[in-house]
Amino acid sequence: MSEIANLLLKVIVVITPAFVAIVMVQNFKKKFTKKIKELDVKIEKINKFNKIQAFINENYDINKIDTDKIDVAETETNTAKIDTDTDYFPEETDTEDSIPNIRFMAEVDRPYFYGIDTKLDDSFSVTLLKLIQAKGLDETSVYKRAKIDRRHFSKIRSNTDYTPNKKTVLAFAIALELRLDETNDLLKRAGYALSNSMMFDVVVSYFISNRKYDIIEINEALSHFRL
Repeated sequence: MSEIANLLLKVIVVITPAFVAIVMVQNFKKKFTKKIKELDVKIEKINKFNKIQAFINENYDINKIDTDKIDVAETETNTAKIDTDTDYFPEETDTEDSIPNIRFMAEVDRPYFYGIDTKLDDSFSVTLLKLIQAKGLDETSVYKRAKIDRRHFSKIRSNTDYTPNKKTVLAFAIALELRLDETNDLLKRAGYALSNSMMFDVVVSYFISNRKYDIIEINEALSHFRL
């Protein structure tokens, strides 16, 4: 028995360093692979932000007067809440400040205003519902993806004259994966437009133009450019 024990001891003494070495190599390999993956992610982000920067350099006009911006819309900017530091398309609160003060009379009541035909295009609310239906989507999934609460969406749905703020309109455009021309049309229905004199708009335009609709990725880019 003593000879067998001695033999086993010798085998253990020989094998143990080799086993330890194998384990160390495997751990090193795992750490090295992890570092490579982290580096790849960083390089991918750098490349992504470089592409966005190139788009900004090509489209952003810092000297351009923002004629597309509607002054009365400025009163709505305070209604948007940012739930987290990176939540740039937040749930819009249901406050009186977000309710427009101006209402157009129904066409059936006043078809003419001082002799001018007042027939209007579909409102934002009507257009939004038509887009949801045309894309075969259900309303719940759309407003959840846009990070709009049910109560607020119900107000948009029930009041055809209701106008949300610009970020909410953009959130719906992204949730519906609209093209850039479709996004501009939806914005126009609410009295807004994408402007090359606003960095925020240019960054969002980049993602829509490239059919990238991941809000997390968009928010990451907005945070990177400190918008």
